[in-house]
Amino acid sequence: MPVPRYLIGLGMPAQLAKRLGLPAGAGDANTAGGNGYAAATAIGQFQFYVRANSQTSARTYIMTSVAEPGSEYSIFNIGGLTGGTTADIYPPSGGTFNVNGGATATMTQIATGKGIFLVAITASTFDAFLSS
Repeated sequence: MPVPRYLIGLGMPAQLAKRLGLPAGAGDANTAGGNGYAAATAIGQFQFYVRANSQTSARTYIMTSVAEPGSEYSIFNIGGLTGGTTADIYPPSGGTFNVNGGATATMTQIATGKGIFLVAITASTFDAFLSS
């Protein structure tokens, strides 16, 4: 898979290059997540789809603080076949999620089998659409 900056160097628009290419060392999109805020797994700038894996206990994730406005992120909590638990997601430090018409800088929970769709408004502010 080509590196986005090489595609940009060839004249491709930046947003398209980031969608088509993967930076060297990009993390696995199926991540287990940390336990608690201090051990939260960071969702990188180029991780547009994350399968949150909260099969045995709640897992915690934190969004990137350098998102490019207009970038879209989808996070789906696969949970476990026997129920699983929530995936907890935080906005970046100093950032917010605009959920249900209100801004929040606190944790948002994603139930097993549910997801959240985030659109970056600024580098650290996201409009959020949470499945019910």
